[in-house]
Amino acid sequence: MPAQYLRIAGADAATSNAVRRSLVELRRQMQIPDDFPPDVVAEATQAAARDLIADPDRVDLRALPFCTIDPPGSMDLDQAMVIERSDGADAGGFVVHYAIADVASFVMPGGPVDTESHARGTTLYGPDERTPLHPAVLSEGAASLLPDADRPAVVWRIVLDARGEIVEGTADAPGVTVRRGVVRSVARLGYEEAQAALDGAAASSGGAPSGGAPSGGPVGATWPVGVRETIALLREVGTLRQERERERGGVSLDVPEQVAVTHDDGTITIELRSTLPVEGWNAQISLLTGIAAARLMRAGGVGILRTLPPADPRDVARLRRTARALGIDWPEDEPYGELLRRLDSAQPHHAAFLTEATSLFRGASYLAFGGKDLPGIDAVPADDGAAHAAIAAEYAHVTAPLRRLVDRYGTEACLATTAGAAVPAWVLDGLAGLPKLMSRAGQKAGSFERACLDTLEAALVVDRVGEMFDGVVVDVDDRPAKPAEGTPPGGGPRRAEDAQPDAHPQPGNGSPSAEASAEAEAEAEAEAGAGAGAGAGAGAGAGARAGAATGAPGVRGRRGQVVVARPALRAPVTGAALPLGDPVRVRLVEASIEARRVAFVLDPADGDGASADGDAPGTTGDLS
Repeated sequence: MPAQYLRIAGADAATSNAVRRSLVELRRQMQIPDDFPPDVVAEATQAAARDLIADPDRVDLRALPFCTIDPPGSMDLDQAMVIERSDGADAGGFVVHYAIADVASFVMPGGPVDTESHARGTTLYGPDERTPLHPAVLSEGAASLLPDADRPAVVWRIVLDARGEIVEGTADAPGVTVRRGVVRSVARLGYEEAQAALDGAAASSGGAPSGGAPSGGPVGATWPVGVRETIALLREVGTLRQERERERGGVSLDVPEQVAVTHDDGTITIELRSTLPVEGWNAQISLLTGIAAARLMRAGGVGILRTLPPADPRDVARLRRTARALGIDWPEDEPYGELLRRLDSAQPHHAAFLTEATSLFRGASYLAFGGKDLPGIDAVPADDGAAHAAIAAEYAHVTAPLRRLVDRYGTEACLATTAGAAVPAWVLDGLAGLPKLMSRAGQKAGSFERACLDTLEAALVVDRVGEMFDGVVVDVDDRPAKPAEGTPPGGGPRRAEDAQPDAHPQPGNGSPSAEASAEAEAEAEAEAGAGAGAGAGAGAGAGARAGAATGAPGVRGRRGQVVVARPALRAPVTGAALPLGDPVRVRLVEASIEARRVAFVLDPADGDGASADGDAPGTTGDLS
């Protein structure tokens, strides 16, 4: 159920209540359920009570010191890992053990939980509450890889050579295996905590983070030895995988994501958040597993791939024109992926360019094969037609089954291939409908999460209409703006959700990112975001708002998008001339919680000749 009380930082009770009402109405409009039907809860409760640990077919892996790395407060923990150095024939390399929540063992095909998860498709994240794919008794309980508890899991074992490439292996010692097992996480870490340990930081005087260290001691000092080794090797393996990705021609976008943040006092605000290095390394383990899964699916002839077409040459040409306009040096012989890696999103011109670059990564989809009424593996293209262009490899979603339906199907196909067994009938029967189902779910998730941010943006500045703000123009639409007349259903100008950026699959770890930032499905699902987010199913990425359909109320001129740092807003801006990538002064002319809309006009001192009918006079009030 959505929270009954939601407080916006710096706002009065009336504003916070208006936000709560707006979010309730948004859920009603989008037909997002408040809870699960009684029969779904009843079946989930029964499933959670079953003893899956005692299954003799499960391999006991509780001796391995698994740990999880997720955003603070996450309870739906899909993934846990152990990384070791390899020995024997593969000495000098690494072994990655990656445990994934075994959702399929809790869900009866065709039962109430299964039917409801197909209706939802993915978990939805709002600032007040999330709408989970599965009931909490499973997603935050029996199926979640919570610390200090025995859990059934699907465990991948991936052997890497010294360069971080998957080894071919032999029949007796394959490079990739996946099997059902029993695991026990010994530590639940947060991203900042893991990064602090890698950086050699000391615990704060306010006390140690969970599993960290006494005040003043190094973060991670009290972690089990195996956990400290895993975190250290995560940096090494993650860096190697990033280098291999670069060699393949893969692309990552470093665009700070706009996120709703709940503070210790319970208030909510919006911040621009940059990805920590450890998040990128963690994402590489998920991407590694998705690449390994795609290989198993192709070998077994049954599966479902996450695909993204190569960038359209016309979009690349447009981006080159943008680079020239922003004064960014882009040699003709330099691939766009290399350019993106050397840009710094902290620099306004670079941030504007990176935002524009998200348009290269659109059209993410799913390609199913080998199931009922589907083509066989021979019909699946072996060239770029089946690949994910941002990853530069074939790739599948298998690492977030608590929050994304398709992962349950892909996992079962891989388990069957490894075991030399038949793929379950429910997988074969359901594959054909998954691409369309996940596309709808992803579009709904992106629209909902964007509308939630729009609502919070309006609430943060609802009493500041007429004030001036410092910002940077990050997108310009060549078409002239029309004065806004009314509001589209569900809020203000919407991102193009059917063409959401899929710049690098966000593995998703407890909150949406864009399948946009580190699946923004480092896919920013930015799908999360990557990813955050995220291709379908993740939070809206930084560039997905470009090209708003209308300008500011009563204003004619060019239209675009402006990013304001304090508070962290990204909103439509209208002006006679919009200097892409340049710092500007903009006047807030609309902030409507009910319409979920914020709009600015360019300050005349920055060359704006547009006129605003009835706009509040400009001020030089607080710009923070």
